[in-house]
Amino acid sequence: MLARYCPKITPYVFYEMLGKGNSPSAFTFSQVIQAKCVVNEVDFASSLLRDMKNKGLYRIL
Repeated sequence: MLARYCPKITPYVFYEMLGKGNSPSAFTFSQVIQAKCVVNEVDFASSLLRDMKNKGLYRIL
């Protein structure tokens, strides 16, 4: 929900969460990826998808 209505704030919340030692879930990653796509930062969204895959949160069937 935050990604859709506040796409510029969503990544800051994500990185603040990481800074506090919280591990992102697939849902958290997907919100940031959606937010980055909304503001046309598709390359950054792609890099997050790779990070998500490296953490084992995303698999290609």
